[in-house]
Amino acid sequence: MDKAFNTTNVKQKGGAIGLLTNNHATRESTYTQALTLAMAPFLHPELYGQTN
Repeated sequence: MDKAFNTTNVKQKGGAIGLLTNNHATRESTYTQALTLAMAPFLHPELYGQTN
């Protein structure tokens, strides 16, 4: 990523996510969204064919 974007130590400065989105998204925001979406089947099991 440093070579592609002519930067140094991007890993410590927001990473590829930040570079590719012009810092509109961060590594943390991506993980937060993924975990939130992963909760849907647990919150609404009737929609996912799961039963408790």
